[in-house]
Amino acid sequence: MKRIILLAGLVVVAAAGALLWRSATIEKPLRPAAKTEQPAPAADIQDAAPAPEYETATPAPAKTAAKGTQEMPAFSVVIPDEQPPLMVNDRPVTIDDVIPPGVLKPGDSMPEMAHRKFMALAEEQRLLVQEAQEKGLADTPEFLERVADMRKDLEEESNLSDEDKQWRLEHFTRTFLINKLYRQEGLIPERVSNKEVDLYYESQGYEYEWLRKKEALKGSSPEKIERRVRKEIKRDLEAPLKQEIGEKRKAYIESLRERSDIETLE
Repeated sequence: MKRIILLAGLVVVAAAGALLWRSATIEKPLRPAAKTEQPAPAADIQDAAPAPEYETATPAPAKTAAKGTQEMPAFSVVIPDEQPPLMVNDRPVTIDDVIPPGVLKPGDSMPEMAHRKFMALAEEQRLLVQEAQEKGLADTPEFLERVADMRKDLEEESNLSDEDKQWRLEHFTRTFLINKLYRQEGLIPERVSNKEVDLYYESQGYEYEWLRKKEALKGSSPEKIERRVRKEIKRDLEAPLKQEIGEKRKAYIESLRERSDIETLE
């Protein structure tokens, strides 16, 4: 299977959620908050792929409009032919850093708030990548080998333009370096163990009768229902940990921002 793991589907920007360390032998896991609403169905726990430590996914822009084709919200930004960049430590940052080629064209518009989110994400990624480079993480044999493999894989993709291949390679290297930096700084999530899930399932599993009933109405088998319950328990136990590590990441990024030279060029 090729290693081209690309985040072509754009998602709304959010601070990368993560987990703090949690012992696998906790006897009484933290009790999740009581359910007030039934969440949307998710994939079975056995089929769910592990989430990346950090994703350099981009926020999904509100519908952009070609100039003159439809009205945009009152506060909107028109994408210029040559974007005035944001400079981070004397390196230019533009919205193109986080949006694949061809998604936005000169003259397209997007809400001002969405544009600010894209630019904030591009700035955040540049700060993290520069910090990783300063720490020598871009000089390791592992990094150089992975980038070389990715470049080779992309060269075999005949349906991609050279511009798209270059963007995807840069996207891959950003993700790799940011993950490595977060791991080195102790900001990588630790997952709730299966043992913790089992303990909560055995002692508090009755709290998820609402989910069992919902899955039963869909015709799910008993085995699938219980897998779904376990998955929901795991998600609930991880939620407060993700929030806490997310706050730590925000603080870390802010510390990088405070000691960086950031300038907006008009």
